[in-house]
Amino acid sequence: MLVSKLAAVETLGSTNIILTDKTGTLTENHLKVLETLPELSTLNQSENLLTTLVLCNNAELNDQNTDVGDPVEIALLKWAEEIEPNSIHEIRSIWTKTNELPFESETRIMTTFHQKGKELRVSLKGSTAEVLKKCTFFEDRGLIKNLDETGIQYWLEQTDLLSAKGLKVLAAAFQVVEESSSTKENHFILAGLVGLQDPPRHDVLDSITEFKNAGIRVVMVTGDHPETSKAIAKEIGLIDQHDQIVIQGKDLLFDSEKAAEILDHSVFSRVSPEQKLQLVEFYQSHNMVVAMTGDGVNDAPALKKADIGIAMGLRGTEVAKEAADMILQNDSFTSITDAIKQGRIIFNNIRNFVIFLLSCNLSEILVVSSAAFLNRGSPLLPLQILFLNIVTDVFPALALGMGQGTKKMYFRNLEPSMNLF
Repeated sequence: MLVSKLAAVETLGSTNIILTDKTGTLTENHLKVLETLPELSTLNQSENLLTTLVLCNNAELNDQNTDVGDPVEIALLKWAEEIEPNSIHEIRSIWTKTNELPFESETRIMTTFHQKGKELRVSLKGSTAEVLKKCTFFEDRGLIKNLDETGIQYWLEQTDLLSAKGLKVLAAAFQVVEESSSTKENHFILAGLVGLQDPPRHDVLDSITEFKNAGIRVVMVTGDHPETSKAIAKEIGLIDQHDQIVIQGKDLLFDSEKAAEILDHSVFSRVSPEQKLQLVEFYQSHNMVVAMTGDGVNDAPALKKADIGIAMGLRGTEVAKEAADMILQNDSFTSITDAIKQGRIIFNNIRNFVIFLLSCNLSEILVVSSAAFLNRGSPLLPLQILFLNIVTDVFPALALGMGQGTKKMYFRNLEPSMNLF
């Protein structure tokens, strides 16, 4: 853990709410394709789904466990190799990449353009709801069929079912046209869905329990599907099994009527970077000391605005690290627990130190002031005052400032104030 601003450790000790992402912080960020729709066992069952996910992908697989790219895309390539060995090399050697529209939090879709002879292939992957908006057809056992409202509802329901298992669900679509023809934005063919498993970190459950015992609230703020967020939140003990409410970004309103609802819930899904910033400001307006974790460029404003910003050291961007007060070198949520313990030790030591100094010096001031008002002369000579300060202030104050803290102190519920008293 790297601390760019030393005061941040003391601030973290006063924190009473932590806004955290899900992927890579609460989860392992080691993804694996667990389910697909349609179900695949060989390449012949859906060549287009596999081809689309290989082409709409910037990752690279290497022999010596040094894979390069986003963990989601790496997982998709490993799945492709399991389904059909050497398929990645074969597909990418046939299709030449000509352009790309990267994934954006606003569109939730990545688009790539590949050419083979006079054919142009456009591939999409992203949120099911957003991909379906661009699809007019879907592939069913090699046949291209029209996608009507009933079909759209079916794919959305399947997405919900996969997400309820805690899987991250991506939809894939494609369109092949002649080079001389223009692509049609809403005439894509849905190739299928893929569900990726990203298990929670093994130590997160204990950390969540520690935070609760310490009076610190943890709030999950993620861009993932509501059902996925809910399943992971229940698994790590963030919410109980009976809590079925997850607030989506589209329903997130920061007015007086919705304030109580926001304060009562701990899981927010489909949240944009702008809404993360608004959440930080909202909790601060309710007298809370807010810690915020983030890794992307778009997280920088929220990290800067939070009382303490915590960036991810492994997957975090340089912009996020510059905006943050603290950097987690291992991206582990448990490291925040340790930092808060140290912060509370520092907070407690400073308070004890100041109280001790004030009580000692105040007694000297009262004695000298009383004698002056009564015109009795000074009861203490300057040299005596200096001697008392050296003996009674320096060494006891140093001892108080070096205190190691106690377990009881870690789990004390601090008030949401930075005052020492």
